Amino acid sequence: MTLIYTLEHAHEWAEFSGDYNPIHFDVNKAKAMGIEGLTVHGMRALLDMKKSQDFPSDTADYYRFNARLRNPIKCHTEYKIVKNNNQYQLIENDTDSCCFSARLERISPPIEQVTTKNLTLSADELLNIRREYPFMKNVCEWSFLDSVLFRLIVKSPEIFEAIKVKLPDLHAGTLTDIFREMPVVQTHHEIVFSRQFLLSSPGSNDFHYGMLPLLVVGDYKQGLVVRIAMQGYYFTHSYITTAITLKLKPMALS
Repeated sequence: MTLIYTLEHAHEWAEFSGDYNPIHFDVNKAKAMGIEGLTVHGMRALLDMKKSQDFPSDTADYYRFNARLRNPIKCHTEYKIVKNNNQYQLIENDTDSCCFSARLERISPPIEQVTTKNLTLSADELLNIRREYPFMKNVCEWSFLDSVLFRLIVKSPEIFEAIKVKLPDLHAGTLTDIFREMPVVQTHHEIVFSRQFLLSSPGSNDFHYGMLPLLVVGDYKQGLVVRIAMQGYYFTHSYITTAITLKLKPMALS
């Protein structure tokens, strides 16, 4: 199957997630990052990568989906998803270059971690988010909730404040503002989830979530590497965790 991403895909993901990183909408910002032309969000292409995964034939209590963004995913360019051993790759047709690689595997139950800033989406609130979710109806619950957790990360004031400490000269009031002012790219994405989230629908339950410890390396002069993780659950001892790694380059601060 041939995949072609357009500016419409970028707008759809931005409207859902709040990620208005200008490298997806402003040609000049993209060129400043060394990218010719506009690109689609890695998270948008990741939806297709998640959908393509084959689950191991034997069930497990927990699974891990690990993805690495290797090259920008250009708009109006033909791509295909291929399976290479146990790994799936998003390949640009013309150049045969790999833009995304991803793998789904069974794992042992992870050690439970303590979250902070614990909050709850009511069943009605989550249902409203599900109704406005514009991508691939009847997706597996783990894929949908990964998108929800990413959206919560983008909108989190606590995560913004933790990053802003490292960026004292940046004029920003939200994480979205940082995306606008500073070149930001996502390099890695990890989802760990229990088999409960293989279901297509959870029923009517509240969804509880909280932050895991934030890792920030670097400074505003040299740029930052940030690992952000958020964990959620319907019922205790059955979790889904989304972790993203971002590179923030310093060039926009000059």
